[in-house]
Amino acid sequence: MKDFYQFTNLYALSKTLRFSLIPTPATKQMLEDAKVFEKDETIQKKYEATKPYFDRLHREFALEALQDQKLDFKNYLELYRKYKADKKASGKLLINIEKDLRKEVVKLFDKQGEKWAKQYPGLKNKNIGVLFKEAVFTVILKERYGNEKETQILDESSGQLVSIFDSWKGFIGYFKKFHETRKNFYKDDGTSTALATRIIDQNLKRFCDNILIFESTKEKVDFSEVEISFGKPLSEVFTLEFYNTCFLQNGIDFYTKILGGETLQNGEKVKGLNECINLHKQKTGEKLPFFKSLDKQILSEKDKFFIDEISNETQLLEVLKSFVASAESKTDTIKTLVDDFVKDQDKYDLNYIYFSNDGLNTITRKWTTETQVFEEALYTALKAAKVVSSSAKKNEGGYSFPDFIPFAHLKTALESIKIDGTIWRDNFNAIENFEEKSIWAQFLAIYNFELSNLFETEIKNPEIGNCPTIGYNVYKQDFEELLKSFVYDPNAKVTIKNFADNVLSIYQMAKYFAVEKKRGWNTDYELDVFYTDPQNGYLQYYENAYEEIVQVYNKLRNYLTKKPYSEEKWKLNFDSGTPIKYTTRAIIFNNTTNERYYLGLLKKGVAKPREFEPINNNIISSGEFRRMIIQQLKFQTLAGKGYVRDFGVKYSEDKDGVKHLQQLIKKQYLSKYPCLKKIADGVYNDKKAFDADIKDVLLETYNLDFQPISEEFILNKNRLGEIYLFEIHNKDWNLKDGKNKSGSKNLHTMYFESLFVDKTTFKLNNEGAEVFYRPATNEGKLGTKKDRNGKIIINHKRYATDKILFHCPIGLNKDAGKSYTFNAKINNMLANNPDINIIGVDRGEKHLAYYSVITQKGKILDRGSLNKVEGGDKQEIDYAKKLEETAKNREQARKDWQAVEGIKDLKRGYISQVVRKLADLAIEHNAIIVFEDLNMRFKQIRGGIEKSVYQQLEKALIDKLSFLVMKGEADPEKAGHLLKAYQLVAPFESFQSMGKQTGIIFYTQANYTSKIDPITGWRPNLYLKYTSAEKAKADILKFSKIEFVNNRFELTYDIKNFVLDKKVVLSNKTKWTVCSSVERFRWNRRLESNQGNYEHYENLTENLSSLFKDFGFEIEQNIIRQVEQLATKGNEQFFRSFIFYVNLIFQIRNTDAKAKDQNKEDFILSPVEPFFDSRTPEKFGENLPENGDDNGAFNIARKGIIMLNKISAYKQEVGNVDKIIWKDLFISAAEWDNFTQE
Repeated sequence: MKDFYQFTNLYALSKTLRFSLIPTPATKQMLEDAKVFEKDETIQKKYEATKPYFDRLHREFALEALQDQKLDFKNYLELYRKYKADKKASGKLLINIEKDLRKEVVKLFDKQGEKWAKQYPGLKNKNIGVLFKEAVFTVILKERYGNEKETQILDESSGQLVSIFDSWKGFIGYFKKFHETRKNFYKDDGTSTALATRIIDQNLKRFCDNILIFESTKEKVDFSEVEISFGKPLSEVFTLEFYNTCFLQNGIDFYTKILGGETLQNGEKVKGLNECINLHKQKTGEKLPFFKSLDKQILSEKDKFFIDEISNETQLLEVLKSFVASAESKTDTIKTLVDDFVKDQDKYDLNYIYFSNDGLNTITRKWTTETQVFEEALYTALKAAKVVSSSAKKNEGGYSFPDFIPFAHLKTALESIKIDGTIWRDNFNAIENFEEKSIWAQFLAIYNFELSNLFETEIKNPEIGNCPTIGYNVYKQDFEELLKSFVYDPNAKVTIKNFADNVLSIYQMAKYFAVEKKRGWNTDYELDVFYTDPQNGYLQYYENAYEEIVQVYNKLRNYLTKKPYSEEKWKLNFDSGTPIKYTTRAIIFNNTTNERYYLGLLKKGVAKPREFEPINNNIISSGEFRRMIIQQLKFQTLAGKGYVRDFGVKYSEDKDGVKHLQQLIKKQYLSKYPCLKKIADGVYNDKKAFDADIKDVLLETYNLDFQPISEEFILNKNRLGEIYLFEIHNKDWNLKDGKNKSGSKNLHTMYFESLFVDKTTFKLNNEGAEVFYRPATNEGKLGTKKDRNGKIIINHKRYATDKILFHCPIGLNKDAGKSYTFNAKINNMLANNPDINIIGVDRGEKHLAYYSVITQKGKILDRGSLNKVEGGDKQEIDYAKKLEETAKNREQARKDWQAVEGIKDLKRGYISQVVRKLADLAIEHNAIIVFEDLNMRFKQIRGGIEKSVYQQLEKALIDKLSFLVMKGEADPEKAGHLLKAYQLVAPFESFQSMGKQTGIIFYTQANYTSKIDPITGWRPNLYLKYTSAEKAKADILKFSKIEFVNNRFELTYDIKNFVLDKKVVLSNKTKWTVCSSVERFRWNRRLESNQGNYEHYENLTENLSSLFKDFGFEIEQNIIRQVEQLATKGNEQFFRSFIFYVNLIFQIRNTDAKAKDQNKEDFILSPVEPFFDSRTPEKFGENLPENGDDNGAFNIARKGIIMLNKISAYKQEVGNVDKIIWKDLFISAAEWDNFTQE
């Protein structure tokens, strides 16, 4: 039985269909005569040119509003003291006061709006709204900036210079999104980009912290020199009265100078408060906090990075010049700081310098060979300092460290590590005197070494013999040479990319010190002078670094990787600022003879809508030409002017609104819209409920119909210049020679045609349609390619001609509302349903991805690699091979952003095909889909889809399953038909809000899924590390038995003996015997001239036999007793080698790089009897995994079985699954082990 049939028409969706428009000959002439393209190009240019002036206006408005203003902070400081002492007790009170203060700030903006309304006659609004209305263009912008040369641009239609502030009447819709973001500046709700938020929630707290710091230090530190230098008594500075001067950037700058000092133009250094504190700390050793800087005020940043998007070479050069200036300043600061920190640590307090956990995760993988040892030492140090508790050590392995770790604890952790050898990778031995340094000094030296290499390093290439120097110093020199005589060509791209990549890499390393979360600085951490030094402190680097480096990098990359064709387009208004509506300006026509569709747009001031209405008998025809009529009653119509006319009051203000509106419906609308009867006759005590019901019923009033009209009448109107007429075109219509397309149609075509069928579930939105013009790209830029016959043709030919584009918004499932309990509906269907199967999807090591379809009994129904996917033409495409070929020359890919973008394009194509494959599998097998949860764990492995692309795949699958159409389904009454599409996931908002389930898609921890024996359930559950002979000997003695039997070594152990933390929950089976009679392949990065290769161990029994023989063991005797008697001193090699071989035995997943069969290249070979081998799965039973990736997908699917069981058990216990949450579906390691070992 198929269970998904019931999940159709559950919620409404919106979609924009995209077509091209072909003008009739008469329309072409109309467009030329009216200069439509030129006029609207000018409007687009004016829009782009006006935006910077709007931001300038906002900046000046805020300046005038806040200048010399004072807020009453009342008892804020005293409450803040209490809050610092007890956040729980005073938190709510503080929040309420801050809420009121934000409102007071916004009142100042409204007050300034009133002033401007008086200052500039013609403004209707009397508050902040003055900035967002039509009059602002001529009344304010032109008045303030109209004389500036840059505000004049060439009108393409007239050839005359015009003001960018003129002629916006009716066209301010261009600024709708722009204004929405700027309105955020003036909100009082805590919006992060609001001026009030910056003043109250962020800087006020820091200012109060500084008051408390001043109170605690003023009697200890001599600040008199600072008072004299800046001419301001500190007793005045550290008051909330003074904070009133810090609302704007000039006040913040003065305050910052008092805290950090300044350097005068003559080079003289004026001391600041933090330097006084630092000197005191150095003299006395007393730990004192430093003062905190205030954040820059929003809108105070310089305009040099204003450009939202680089659109031409002039803007590119402007951005490049700014970028190199910022890069030089920033990189010099961080290099000087790190050099000084490494050389002279004594001047810094390590307790108040921090390393981010994100940075720690990166370096432990890149720098150390003993990650577990390092993390265990750090955990111990942090626990001893009471920074973390025992819970920081996870049951599943690994640790949960705080976001920011003081360097003092890092130092303690590193100095506590005692092992033979080193924890660092071999490549750091190149550091001068590295082995002679302490482990802490080595850590700092490695950081400085890695950072220094970004500035300058030699690349050793044994193949060509030379050692080219690369790095910031080299790339900057090339970059500056480029700017002297700038020519934008392929060589320039390489130069720009090298420099930009390098600056970004320096930023990423510098960011390790940032006390930043979600792009916000955490002010709860006390900072050392390392951060606060006014000359080279870290905050000097951090300030605006994201905006000046990362954001500019993204803009450069986007511009330099633009396609050879131009996608630049501009909106066509046809001389009218009125939105395109099918009830006023636009008409869709249909010729039923050839099934062609046309869009007609009435020319403003010439044609009238009534002339085209069916009531005009002169235009009605019995022919095959028809016009579309669209109707839908709106709530604004019901409760609008007619309501006020009849009842003398607005509906929103009418206490008897329900009764009156029901009367109006019966009188004026019921005969035409019978569906309103249930509303008109209903009994309501709640106006909100009445309004909600009306809005739902109004959806049913939608009606779309075609009525005959004279084709000659329309064509004549077109010839007379009263209506623009276009054929709506795509690849399915308007084919050459009148032919019809063979094969299935494009979904956009099917959607559009379904708008006009009986009983449609689609709706043509009356508003929102737009027409754009995209000019042709010069053929020389497009290049050429060979077609299938070897003929040379223009590449991207569709961009070689001018295009008029039609964006047509529609509604899907028009009568459906919203679905608030979607997951509950799915889970109630899944509970106790034996017909549901499971698809497990694994991001592979040897495959881009792998899938496995299983029953709830664990039987494999289908499985396969997703390396090869069937394309739209039914031909199988080997995407893995294509991606490998495209990215083969990695060095070139690094040099050429365009090559990287080519790989991205290929991956996007791959994603669309995989999504279709998974959707088809879900329907075919009645199956849920289980993904590995990337937030819980993501494998750092060779091969596979990288994380970002994997997430794109997930999002694309969600989009597909939200409205899944099966093109082969012809019956509109059956699920999967266009009018009854499957809806198998909840409406998407964000991954964060989605959680671990959306409809039939589930996410699970992928731990222990690919490296597990599918028969016995054994998995590597011992992680032995050699740190010393003594430790290794102790570990070996924990084994229950080590004996040589059946021509192999058998090692028996109880996992309980190795787990020291008694809180860890273990599986029911804890005793295992692993055997040495297994083949293994181990990656050795030192082989092949340090290029790396696999070492082959044909049978580990031979290796263990040789080891025991070399150290005088009698393998027929009690081996554990002999180990016990073996001294550690002098026999370190035995213990090191034994641990090495034990870990190889436990290595269940292996790679035979020389295998010809891909399934045999990546294989599972269990050390537990019966020794499952995925290379010959048929020897062990039916339907068992054939390779490592297959095993991963199979076991991810098996975790789906457990989740289904949990859903069923929850429903059995509670009665429904309406309130089930993720923790109810969480699978612990012990649960998983018990399931696989049954």
